[in-house]
Amino acid sequence: MPNLINIHDFFSLQVKRNEQYTSELISLNEQTAEYGLVLSKADAAELIDTRAKALRENGRIETGLGALSMIIKVFSVSEYINQQNYAQTVHELLELFYYLKTESRDRIGDRELIEILFDKFENECHGSLDLMTADEITLPGLDDIGKKSQRRDTTEDDETNEQNSSSWDEEDSSDDDDYYLWDSKNGQ
Repeated sequence: MPNLINIHDFFSLQVKRNEQYTSELISLNEQTAEYGLVLSKADAAELIDTRAKALRENGRIETGLGALSMIIKVFSVSEYINQQNYAQTVHELLELFYYLKTESRDRIGDRELIEILFDKFENECHGSLDLMTADEITLPGLDDIGKKSQRRDTTEDDETNEQNSSSWDEEDSSDDDDYYLWDSKNGQ
Protein backbone atom coordinates (compact mmCIF):
# COMPACT_ATOMS: atom_id res chain seq x y z
CA MET A 1 0.00 0.00 0.00
CA PRO A 2 1.43 3.43 -0.93
CA ASN A 3 2.44 5.80 1.81
CA LEU A 4 -0.34 8.26 2.44
CA ILE A 5 0.13 11.65 3.96
CA ASN A 6 -2.34 13.23 6.29
CA ILE A 7 -3.79 16.48 4.88
CA HIS A 8 -2.81 18.27 8.09
CA ASP A 9 0.79 17.07 7.62
CA PHE A 10 0.74 18.20 4.00
CA PHE A 11 -0.33 21.73 4.90
CA SER A 12 2.14 21.78 7.76
CA LEU A 13 4.94 20.90 5.32
CA GLN A 14 3.74 23.62 2.94
CA VAL A 15 3.80 26.21 5.73
CA LYS A 16 7.33 25.17 6.70
CA ARG A 17 8.48 25.36 3.08
CA ASN A 18 6.96 28.82 2.69
CA GLU A 19 8.68 29.97 5.88
CA GLN A 20 11.97 28.65 4.51
CA TYR A 21 11.42 30.47 1.18
CA THR A 22 10.55 33.66 3.05
CA SER A 23 13.79 33.41 5.03
CA GLU A 24 15.74 32.84 1.81
CA LEU A 25 14.21 35.98 0.29
CA ILE A 26 14.99 38.01 3.40
CA SER A 27 18.61 36.83 3.20
CA LEU A 28 18.81 38.42 -0.27
CA ASN A 29 18.46 41.79 1.49
CA GLU A 30 22.17 41.56 2.24
CA GLN A 31 22.85 41.86 -1.50
CA THR A 32 20.07 44.26 -2.46
CA ALA A 33 20.52 46.68 0.46
CA GLU A 34 23.48 48.28 -1.31
CA TYR A 35 20.95 49.47 -3.92
CA GLY A 36 18.54 50.70 -1.25
CA LEU A 37 16.18 47.75 -1.70
CA VAL A 38 14.99 45.68 1.24
CA LEU A 39 12.07 43.29 1.50
CA SER A 40 10.15 43.12 4.75
CA LYS A 41 9.03 39.74 6.02
CA ALA A 42 5.49 40.58 4.86
CA ASP A 43 6.77 41.57 1.38
CA ALA A 44 8.70 38.29 1.13
CA ALA A 45 5.68 36.23 2.22
CA GLU A 46 3.49 38.01 -0.36
CA LEU A 47 6.05 37.29 -3.08
CA ILE A 48 5.99 33.62 -2.13
CA ASP A 49 2.18 33.71 -2.49
CA THR A 50 2.46 35.47 -5.88
CA ARG A 51 4.97 32.86 -7.01
CA ALA A 52 2.65 30.00 -5.97
CA LYS A 53 -0.29 31.63 -7.72
CA ALA A 54 1.68 32.31 -10.92
CA LEU A 55 2.96 28.73 -10.98
CA ARG A 56 -0.56 27.38 -10.47
CA GLU A 57 -2.09 29.65 -13.14
CA ASN A 58 0.55 28.61 -15.66
CA GLY A 59 0.42 24.90 -14.81
CA ARG A 60 4.02 24.90 -13.65
CA ILE A 61 5.98 23.28 -10.85
CA GLU A 62 9.23 24.68 -9.51
CA THR A 63 11.42 23.50 -6.70
CA GLY A 64 13.25 26.13 -4.74
CA LEU A 65 13.10 29.85 -5.40
CA GLY A 66 15.15 29.72 -8.62
CA ALA A 67 13.51 32.33 -10.82
CA LEU A 68 12.30 34.57 -8.00
CA SER A 69 15.73 34.98 -6.45
CA MET A 70 17.27 35.47 -9.91
CA ILE A 71 14.74 38.21 -10.74
CA ILE A 72 15.52 39.97 -7.46
CA LYS A 73 19.28 39.77 -8.01
CA VAL A 74 19.18 40.95 -11.62
CA PHE A 75 16.60 43.70 -11.22
CA SER A 76 18.04 45.09 -7.98
CA VAL A 77 20.54 47.10 -10.04
CA SER A 78 17.81 48.80 -12.09
CA GLU A 79 17.87 52.56 -12.09
CA TYR A 80 14.05 52.50 -12.17
CA ILE A 81 13.43 50.44 -9.05
CA ASN A 82 13.37 52.09 -5.65
CA GLN A 83 12.21 51.00 -2.23
CA GLN A 84 8.68 52.32 -2.86
CA ASN A 85 8.07 50.26 -6.02
CA TYR A 86 10.43 47.34 -5.34
CA ALA A 87 8.05 44.65 -4.08
CA GLN A 88 5.25 45.51 -6.54
CA THR A 89 7.68 45.50 -9.46
CA VAL A 90 8.99 42.06 -8.49
CA HIS A 91 5.39 40.75 -8.20
CA GLU A 92 4.58 41.88 -11.73
CA LEU A 93 7.87 40.69 -13.20
CA LEU A 94 7.38 37.29 -11.59
CA GLU A 95 3.92 36.87 -13.12
CA LEU A 96 5.23 37.96 -16.53
CA PHE A 97 8.21 35.62 -16.26
CA TYR A 98 6.11 32.50 -15.63
CA TYR A 99 3.63 33.45 -18.33
CA LEU A 100 6.42 33.82 -20.88
CA LYS A 101 8.12 30.60 -19.77
CA THR A 102 4.87 28.76 -20.35
CA GLU A 103 4.05 30.46 -23.65
CA SER A 104 7.56 29.78 -24.97
CA ARG A 105 7.23 26.15 -23.90
CA ASP A 106 10.48 26.41 -21.95
CA ARG A 107 12.54 26.90 -25.11
CA ILE A 108 14.45 29.66 -23.40
CA GLY A 109 16.38 29.36 -20.17
CA ASP A 110 15.44 31.19 -16.99
CA ARG A 111 18.56 33.35 -16.91
CA GLU A 112 18.26 34.30 -20.58
CA LEU A 113 14.59 35.22 -20.19
CA ILE A 114 15.32 37.32 -17.11
CA GLU A 115 18.12 39.12 -18.95
CA ILE A 116 15.75 39.82 -21.87
CA LEU A 117 13.14 41.17 -19.45
CA PHE A 118 15.75 43.32 -17.71
CA ASP A 119 17.00 44.75 -21.02
CA LYS A 120 13.45 45.56 -22.10
CA PHE A 121 12.62 47.07 -18.68
CA GLU A 122 15.73 49.26 -18.60
CA ASN A 123 16.29 50.24 -22.22
CA GLU A 124 12.93 50.17 -23.95
CA CYS A 125 10.31 50.63 -21.25
CA HIS A 126 12.42 52.85 -18.98
CA GLY A 127 10.99 51.16 -15.90
CA SER A 128 7.35 51.23 -17.02
CA LEU A 129 5.61 47.97 -16.21
CA ASP A 130 2.63 49.16 -18.28
CA LEU A 131 4.86 48.88 -21.35
CA MET A 132 6.20 45.47 -20.26
CA THR A 133 3.39 43.39 -21.70
CA ALA A 134 3.79 39.90 -23.07
CA ASP A 135 2.45 41.18 -26.40
CA GLU A 136 5.49 43.40 -26.78
CA ILE A 137 8.18 40.88 -25.89
CA THR A 138 9.96 38.98 -28.61
CA LEU A 139 12.17 36.11 -27.56
CA PRO A 140 15.12 34.92 -29.67
CA GLY A 141 14.16 32.11 -32.01
CA LEU A 142 10.46 32.53 -31.26
CA ASP A 143 7.77 34.67 -32.83
CA ASP A 144 6.21 37.41 -30.78
CA ILE A 145 4.60 35.56 -27.84
CA GLY A 146 1.57 37.84 -27.59
CA LYS A 147 0.72 37.51 -31.26
CA LYS A 148 0.98 33.71 -31.07
CA SER A 149 -1.32 33.66 -28.07
CA GLN A 150 -3.81 35.92 -29.79
CA ARG A 151 -3.71 33.76 -32.90
CA ARG A 152 -4.39 30.60 -30.87
CA ASP A 153 -7.28 32.26 -29.01
CA THR A 154 -9.00 33.74 -32.04
CA THR A 155 -12.57 32.49 -32.29
CA GLU A 156 -14.05 34.68 -35.02
CA ASP A 157 -15.17 32.51 -37.94
CA ASP A 158 -14.18 28.98 -38.90
CA GLU A 159 -12.18 30.06 -41.94
CA THR A 160 -10.10 32.50 -39.88
CA ASN A 161 -9.58 29.86 -37.20
CA GLU A 162 -8.51 27.32 -39.81
CA GLN A 163 -6.02 29.76 -41.35
CA ASN A 164 -4.63 30.70 -37.94
CA SER A 165 -4.33 27.06 -36.94
CA SER A 166 -2.48 26.23 -40.15
CA SER A 167 -0.18 29.18 -39.62
CA TRP A 168 0.46 28.07 -36.03
CA ASP A 169 1.22 24.50 -37.07
CA GLU A 170 3.65 25.64 -39.79
CA GLU A 171 5.49 27.93 -37.39
CA ASP A 172 5.79 25.22 -34.74
CA SER A 173 6.59 22.27 -36.99
CA SER A 174 10.29 22.52 -36.14
CA ASP A 175 9.75 20.86 -32.78
CA ASP A 176 6.72 18.61 -33.02
CA ASP A 177 7.59 16.62 -29.89
CA ASP A 178 7.33 19.73 -27.72
CA TYR A 179 4.12 20.73 -29.45
CA TYR A 180 2.43 17.41 -28.73
CA LEU A 181 3.82 17.21 -25.22
CA TRP A 182 2.49 20.69 -24.57
CA ASP A 183 -0.93 19.78 -25.90
CA SER A 184 -1.12 16.64 -23.76
CA LYS A 185 -0.23 18.61 -20.64
CA ASN A 186 -3.07 21.02 -21.29
CA GLY A 187 -5.53 18.30 -22.17
CA GLN A 188 -5.80 19.40 -25.79
